[in-house]
Amino acid sequence: MTTRLAETEYDEILAAARRRAVTTARFLAAAGLAAARGTTTLEPHEKRDAVIDELVLTRAQLARVGNNLNQLTRATHLGVMPHPDDLARTLDRVRRVLAAIDAAATALAKGRPA
Repeated sequence: MTTRLAETEYDEILAAARRRAVTTARFLAAAGLAAARGTTTLEPHEKRDAVIDELVLTRAQLARVGNNLNQLTRATHLGVMPHPDDLARTLDRVRRVLAAIDAAATALAKGRPA
């Protein structure tokens, strides 16, 4: 879907989305649905949707970390020992991404933002 906006309109929408801690796409969807339904308030699930958006971004991070682990494993199988710092950094990223996933999933289950 493509939307054309004046620069000032875009800036206003972007600022509103940031205030609500949601993506611009999520804000536009919520605002559009509110208008379609004849209400003046945004969809009450926008915080839940923000957590889902965060999970999608975190999934992409996890895929990148998995790629790093695959490269380290391949190097080991070829007889090349990865530098311990590379392995430590990758494992640290795995722990951080898993913590972010846990926090987002818990927030989603409890119905509040992460």
